[in-house]
Amino acid sequence: MGHQTTPEPAPLAETETGGEESEETWGEALGRNPVVQTLAIMMAVSILGWSATGGQGIPDDFAVAMPVFDPWWSLITATYGHLDTAHLISNATMVAVAGGLISLYSSAIRFHLFFLTTGVLSSISQVYIADAFGTSLAVIGASGSAFALGGYIIGSVSTAGDSEKSGSFGPVAVLVLLAAGGVTIWMSPPGTAFGSHFVGALLGLIAGRLHLLRAR
Repeated sequence: MGHQTTPEPAPLAETETGGEESEETWGEALGRNPVVQTLAIMMAVSILGWSATGGQGIPDDFAVAMPVFDPWWSLITATYGHLDTAHLISNATMVAVAGGLISLYSSAIRFHLFFLTTGVLSSISQVYIADAFGTSLAVIGASGSAFALGGYIIGSVSTAGDSEKSGSFGPVAVLVLLAAGGVTIWMSPPGTAFGSHFVGALLGLIAGRLHLLRAR
């Protein structure tokens, strides 16, 4: 009754200028988040590896070992794959916390490139460090990338007043990060490659000081 003559408010999907835009749902927003995408890839690669071995760890080719480029794709699977659920959860905790903070200021492409690059470099470094001491090992897991994300936050720490405008992080973010790092280390399985943790954190510290992930 009279609906055709009563002015209707503009639909939420329309802008004030008349241009139409589809309103983004929570699901769509999460799907575009690089942290959520990374966690999904970590889970998918890990499950694929577990399935290939019947739940008994991961295939040898999924991990980085000497020679590091044989096969070359192990550099990728080693960054996202994990030995078991505890290993996955421990690294996912750090990625979710540190990555979640960084994603507030970064772009998806910067985040993914940083995550993969630091993961690959951390794994290669761990393998060569072990080889220098006469030890042969295989490295798998996102811990290098996770600690790189943590190192980035610490490296980019600024005063609370500068945090919002500079894309840096304040002391509270560091405290949250340290708690997440403690959980990651506590849940790490025996034989954890702490060399890759150190290399990842160092790379993150350098990148953080340079604000490499800040979207311009």
